[in-house]
Amino acid sequence: MTYDLRAFESAAEGMTGWVQSPRMQRAEEHSMLLWANAFDPRNPLYNDPEYAKNTRWGGLISAPLYQECFTLTTWNAPLPEGLGGPSHGYAGVPFMLGEEWEFTRPIRPGEFLRAYRHRPTLTKDNSDDSDGICRFTFMSHDVDLIDESGAVIARSKCYLRLWLSHFKAEPKAPHDPVYTKERLAEIQRIYENEELRGAVPRFIEDVQAGDSLTPAVLGPTTVWDMVVMTVGRQDQKLLPMQELRSQPNGPSVPDPVTGVPKCFMECHLANDTAHTLGLPNAIHAGAVDRSLLVRIVSNWMGDDGFITSFHWQPLRDTYVGDTLFASGAVESADAKRGECLLSLALHNQDGEKTAAAQVRVRLPKRY
Repeated sequence: MTYDLRAFESAAEGMTGWVQSPRMQRAEEHSMLLWANAFDPRNPLYNDPEYAKNTRWGGLISAPLYQECFTLTTWNAPLPEGLGGPSHGYAGVPFMLGEEWEFTRPIRPGEFLRAYRHRPTLTKDNSDDSDGICRFTFMSHDVDLIDESGAVIARSKCYLRLWLSHFKAEPKAPHDPVYTKERLAEIQRIYENEELRGAVPRFIEDVQAGDSLTPAVLGPTTVWDMVVMTVGRQDQKLLPMQELRSQPNGPSVPDPVTGVPKCFMECHLANDTAHTLGLPNAIHAGAVDRSLLVRIVSNWMGDDGFITSFHWQPLRDTYVGDTLFASGAVESADAKRGECLLSLALHNQDGEKTAAAQVRVRLPKRY
């Protein structure tokens, strides 16, 4: 099977360069606090400017992955007809393969930042497509975040799996986890027992391969969690639907019963929109995974630590109503360089592994 990628290649070439009309260019304190409140509300380093003044940073810094507010862009390159994700039952719905982040320093309030986008790529994966399915890896984002001095302070890449199919998957059975009072109390105990190291330094000399991180938990999630995260991510203009319908890239998911077009992002909030896309229930945004994974690291490394790289791989979908448990261990430690590598995992309430990550952390030296 052959597919005409000329339109994609031509458009992708034209998308290289400075991101036009970015969502955000200046890091305002209010914006940084919105992000921190949504994803790490108990860490004063990211939530309390007065507390942050007395840390080595001398003031408020961005919570991990706040850089996404500046680097997340939309793609306008046309994809071949039918390219999407049949597991979700709706053309154009991809499966996330993962993200790779590199950081040189945190963001501070008032900084003016620009995003430079490298060319998106679409690569055919399988040479044998006799099964009638052609699989592609789509690197939709390859973005540098650059400060006023011209220094790159963050880099991000996002990989999606797309495939051509000619069928629509049947909707899956509803996904409604049930919890006993005892199970809910157990989950809350894990949350209350999370160890926030804070102002107590974790020196690299004290870190050994095999050391475990104190577990962290998120859930059971509800629609309210998705609302808080949507506000915190600041990746959507919160406009009324009437106004969204008047815009070129407005609501794109027609309700099969009412005929009313809905915003795609409602698949994270409303079961009926998720069902239209072939999903069993409202699906977690990737930010749910990522926020918990960086939170367990922030808890462990303390105020003096800094995440220099974050490589995340989702392994299965999770949905509103699920509970995610984060665990991790030190894979290696280099006292000379002052860095260590952590291996992390997420599991849901049924014990199924839902995501993995490798995170590199810079820690202070005792001597």
